[in-house]
Amino acid sequence: MRAVYYEAFGQMPWIANLPDPAPSPDGVVLAVRAT
Repeated sequence: MRAVYYEAFGQMPWIANLPDPAPSPDGVVLAVRAT
């Protein structure tokens, strides 16, 4: 998936291609889309 990503607070975020997230057994993954 393509995402805005940062590794630490205060760093400049960047666009990155990341693996699709997988939920934990008691978790969820939310899809957020923009137009």
